[in-house]
Amino acid sequence: MENTRTGLRDALRKGLVGSAAVAIACLSSGCDSNVGIEGTDYSTKSDKPAASATVTSTSVALAPAPPTTSAAATPDPESVAAVSTVRRYLSRLTGIPDPADQESGSPLVCAATPRAWDPEGTGTFTAPPLAVNQAGLPRLKSFGEDSMKSESLRDGYISVTASVTDRAGNTQNRTFTLKSGTEGYCIGDVSE
Repeated sequence: MENTRTGLRDALRKGLVGSAAVAIACLSSGCDSNVGIEGTDYSTKSDKPAASATVTSTSVALAPAPPTTSAAATPDPESVAAVSTVRRYLSRLTGIPDPADQESGSPLVCAATPRAWDPEGTGTFTAPPLAVNQAGLPRLKSFGEDSMKSESLRDGYISVTASVTDRAGNTQNRTFTLKSGTEGYCIGDVSE
C-alpha cells in the first residue's frame, strides 16, 4: 500500500494536471482551504518538501438560465405579405382559390411592362420571367402551407420557398421570387 501512495504522490508532484484537476474539483465543491489528498504530505523527517496546493475561494456569478418559454417573435410584415401572395397563387393552381383572393385587386404575377425586373441588382432591367412564360408551374394537387419560408434578397425583392405536389404525386420545393410594388408583392419568377 505504501508503494501505491508513493506512486500517487510522485504523479501529483510531477504534473500540474493532477493538481489542476484536484483544484477544479475543490472549487466546484466549494472548499477554500488546502487542496490535496489526505496522506500526501511528507513527514518532517523526510528531506523532500511537502506537496500541497492552496486555492483561494473565488465566487463566480453565473448568468441566469434563459426562460423555458418565450413569447413568439413578431413576424416581419414584408415576409407575411410575400408568403400571402404565394399562398394565393398556389391556391389558384390547386383549383381552390382563397376567398380573400377574390376581394384583393392586387395582381399575383408581375406585369411584363414596364421592364423593371432586376432581383440580382445588376442594373439591367428585364421583363419578369413568369410574366413572359405563365406556365411556370403546372396545375398542382397540393402545397405545404407550413413549409413556406421567406428570405429577403435585396431592397424590394424577397423569395418564398414552398413544398408543392403536382398531379402525378411528385413533391418538390419551389422558390418564388417576388417584387414589391405599389399594390403589394407580385411574383416574377418560379424556380426549382
